[in-house]
Amino acid sequence: MLKQNAASGKKGTRHVSLIVRWVSIVAMTIMVSFLVFSAVVYNTVKQEALSQQKDTSNEVVNVLRKRLIGIDDELEITNVVQQLSPNTRRILTGRPALSENDNSNSSVFGDSVLSTVTNPDMTVAIYNLRNEIVFHNGDSAPKLVKFTSESKSVVKEGKDGQSSLYVYRKVRNRKSHKLTGYIVVKNQMTGYNRLISRTLKAMLWLSILGIGLAIIISYLVVRSVVRPINKMSKVAREVNADPNSTARIPELHRNDELEELALSFNMMLDRMQKYIEQQKQFVSDVSHELRTPVAVIEGHLSMLKRWGKDGPAGPGRIH
Repeated sequence: MLKQNAASGKKGTRHVSLIVRWVSIVAMTIMVSFLVFSAVVYNTVKQEALSQQKDTSNEVVNVLRKRLIGIDDELEITNVVQQLSPNTRRILTGRPALSENDNSNSSVFGDSVLSTVTNPDMTVAIYNLRNEIVFHNGDSAPKLVKFTSESKSVVKEGKDGQSSLYVYRKVRNRKSHKLTGYIVVKNQMTGYNRLISRTLKAMLWLSILGIGLAIIISYLVVRSVVRPINKMSKVAREVNADPNSTARIPELHRNDELEELALSFNMMLDRMQKYIEQQKQFVSDVSHELRTPVAVIEGHLSMLKRWGKDGPAGPGRIH
């Protein structure tokens, strides 16, 4: 009955390898750790790169703003162009920029406005108070949106998945602080998008590689721990099937707790085997000692059976 219950319980219990359990736990732990680490590094790089792009865009806005805050009236094409450098005016009219040999107070390499409007990542647009464009340097000017503060920065993601930074800034006269127009700068952030894309791919591949290595290493470590346990289980099954078995756990050469457990297990089996031998010896001794008195008793019983208690009196018969 007990064997049937044990067999039915064994069939009803689903066996899951200890290696699978441990490797799964270790893999999940390392995977979560890698994902958290990758997310932290990715966000750090992203925020730092975005901060640099904002600084660059704000520098462009400040360069234009410093040229425009001297205008008293509302921004128009005429007064805006007059405030821009000679090189910028030549570019707007389709002529080449001034060279170092030209007689001009503005150098090609020292013209900050020129470097601003010729930056391929920067698209600049200047609006008046009627939301009319009075200057832009690209094929399509970034649109002006309403904003209440003095400046506003917005990151927008395009249909192609590339992010762009929009910076909006109000222009006020230096003396009267009268609002004269608006500056809109669109930064396509080519370097930023390239860096983020490469960082994301690198983090993805590093995570996959790290998780794969972690699974392999954890499997090897767990297998080295489970292998002695399997040997102990095999010996235990042999002894359970035959208590007189001399099967023992071989030396593990590990110098750790598992080796101590194996030694203790072998000592327990040796002691159990010794107890079994002592029990056999005890039964043999008892059988030998009881053989003579039992034979005497058996002889008397046989005599009583043959003669009976009412038989004729004979020598030595008790009356």
